[in-house]
Amino acid sequence: VTVAELSTTQPINSMILNGQLQTNVNGLSIQNGLATQINAKAATGEEIPDQIMVTTRQQYGLPDDAVIFCNFNQLYKIDPGTLKMWVNILNRVPNSVLWLLRFPQVGETNIHVAAQQMGLKNGKIIFSNVAAK
Repeated sequence: VTVAELSTTQPINSMILNGQLQTNVNGLSIQNGLATQINAKAATGEEIPDQIMVTTRQQYGLPDDAVIFCNFNQLYKIDPGTLKMWVNILNRVPNSVLWLLRFPQVGETNIHVAAQQMGLKNGKIIFSNVAAK
């Protein structure tokens, strides 16, 4: 399904690179996916959004060419058995990473240390801040 056809993506690229909250292309308002969502009902799917939201892997530090597995739970919910399962998956799937939220931030180091002790290579788990809905 085509949402919009744009003659250029330069304003969008500029918005992302410069951290702007939104831009306009041919009268169409486009919001940066990292911006705080203004309409909470649109974020939950209860209403149709009045703006297009653009989010890229680059904005979250995710590789463009990798398989991205993700888990957006709070980190305390990742018990040792679950982490071991993720480590096994990441070690078996070439060019893959696990995207987790820094929620809470203090858990990031603990997850990295535990995963490395289970045999995971560095750089296979990527943390980002909680994303806008």
